Amino acid sequence: LKHIVILSPQWLADVVAKVTTFSHRWGTKGVISEDIMNNSIWCEYDQNLKATLTALMVKCELIKPMRSNVKQYFVPALLPVLSDSTSQDSFQHSLGFWFETVPHSIPSHERAFVWECDPSGFFPRMMMRLMHMRLAIISRWRDAAVILYQSEIGFLQIQSQPGGGAILRVRVRTLKSTNNKVKTKKAHAMNLRPVSLISLIAQTISRLYRSDFSNLHMEEQIICSSCLINGIKNPYIFGHEECV
Repeated sequence: LKHIVILSPQWLADVVAKVTTFSHRWGTKGVISEDIMNNSIWCEYDQNLKATLTALMVKCELIKPMRSNVKQYFVPALLPVLSDSTSQDSFQHSLGFWFETVPHSIPSHERAFVWECDPSGFFPRMMMRLMHMRLAIISRWRDAAVILYQSEIGFLQIQSQPGGGAILRVRVRTLKSTNNKVKTKKAHAMNLRPVSLISLIAQTISRLYRSDFSNLHMEEQIICSSCLINGIKNPYIFGHEECV
């Protein structure tokens, strides 16, 4: 790809948009086959060009090859948003799994990433990077995800703010140590303190921000765990610098 020169960025944007927009009827669940992409969406392009365009989209974290018998790609831009009525059913099922497997006495570990401007494209690319790790994304939308990792489960959601900007919230809980399908010995070893998943997600967010979004101002906030334990409605919020 380093030998490719794009003479018309608008042409490239139009080609990519053929896959990542809802102008076609395929990939409504965020997955599209290579056959559909090459023979239907990009049918007017040369085969060698199709291979180059696919490699470019993978490199830019716009699509991700999936492990399946039929060659398919995960396209996060084609996922529904959480506010869709059909998505809400899936969301309730996923959070039902969360609260069924998490005792209320174990609070969330929470972080918030606050943006002054809307970071368009950040959440899908973050999801791409999380999929490269050993994480089970049990539900995913264009703006939210429920993730399972060993003895921990997390919920991520990015929302636009009324006054401008956006906030990405991350909540992580430890699964019950008994009587659940995802029981692991690590829950005991960790003394029911969910630190691994929250660290993986926070590191992924920070690295993506530093590499591709550092021109936008972002503030990381860490929610006081003691306040969560005591059920305080307005918990104290630490700045990242206070916790380093």
